[in-house]
Amino acid sequence: MPRKPRLHVPEGIYHATLRGNNRAPLFFDPGDRYKLEALLSDGLQRYGCRVHAYCWMTNHVHLVVQIKYKPLGNLIQWVASSFAKAFNRRYGRSGHVFGRRHCAILINSDEQLLALVRYIHRNPVVANMVAEPDDYQWSSHCAYLGRAAVPWLTTRFVLELFGESERRARANYLAFMGEESDALLEKSLEDGTANDRRVADNSASPELVDAPAALGGPRQTLDELVAAVCDAHGTQEEALRSVGRSRRYAAIRTEIAVVALDEGIASLAEVARRFGRAEAVLCRALSRYRQNSRRRLVK
Repeated sequence: MPRKPRLHVPEGIYHATLRGNNRAPLFFDPGDRYKLEALLSDGLQRYGCRVHAYCWMTNHVHLVVQIKYKPLGNLIQWVASSFAKAFNRRYGRSGHVFGRRHCAILINSDEQLLALVRYIHRNPVVANMVAEPDDYQWSSHCAYLGRAAVPWLTTRFVLELFGESERRARANYLAFMGEESDALLEKSLEDGTANDRRVADNSASPELVDAPAALGGPRQTLDELVAAVCDAHGTQEEALRSVGRSRRYAAIRTEIAVVALDEGIASLAEVARRFGRAEAVLCRALSRYRQNSRRRLVK
């Protein structure tokens, strides 16, 4: 059964999560996390997005991201692909670093946004990694208290929900972090992450949720997908149309086909025509890719 297309709401705020492939660690030392932050900083400028909160755990990451008009997947795909290439290079390995599909949940209210920020900042405490959020270096909590400077992070939007002055807002934020959490609301955040659901409030913005086609469609186009993957691999689309039998280009074409089919962007025949390949040849490559993926998951 094909997956449902992503819900794309321009200017929307999303809870995005990425997990290590088969829940494997993403970070082995501070340098890995610094690399992710550098790539994210570049990606935010590239796609015009803002990050309102984050937390880098051991085998997964949390982001509160506000997009503009391009789908969130553009940013996530670029950052994940770039990080995976750097990670594999650094550790002399190959294969997937992240699970294939990120989770993206649309945030519909200030209440849900605040609960999400608290949920993310308390993740290391719940995981028994630290005693207090203040003790964890790899989240935006200390930046909210004014104790750390993160140039690519936006804290003002959330802090203004706590008070007009910066001092009062930070004091109220700290008190909020110490309050008993809204168990039902945070449970919905956990369930949404686990089940890869799209959260949408139809009553809040029916024109956005019920008629996504009016926004240009909820999906990334094949043009955008090809451009993003080529950019991540440092190549040009013309090279993928070449008549040679380069394994590198074949792997990139297969990657595009996998995403196009999984996200409902294009059919296998459309991808094959795009690169001047026989559909049967691309089908065999896709079959080998999925068989290898299953073997990796079994190991």
